[in-house]
Amino acid sequence: MKSEEEILIEELKLFKVEDLYKEVKTRNYRTKKDQRFQKYPLSTVIKALNGSQKVIYGVDDRQDLYQVNNQSILQNADSVVSLFYANGVIDNGDGTSTLVTIQLLLVCNWF
Repeated sequence: MKSEEEILIEELKLFKVEDLYKEVKTRNYRTKKDQRFQKYPLSTVIKALNGSQKVIYGVDDRQDLYQVNNQSILQNADSVVSLFYANGVIDNGDGTSTLVTIQLLLVCNWF
């Protein structure tokens, strides 16, 4: 017998991946929710989105860092990049800022 969350995830899989992603992003910035997703908890939307990701076809030549021997690549691995929208930064009024974030357990490449 399926749990209530499993049933909700199955329902959510009927939506486009882009719509699920947009809903997660919308809730992150606390803007108005899409009415189609109102009954779904954020954690359930994220699980459905995570389960809807595409697979890699062909040779998957990605490597974990410990497998890399190229020094140039290893040096670049110490670099960090962050992409975010300006409206996701809150001025704390004391010379510091806070970045509005949510924890996602998925990797997405829809940017």
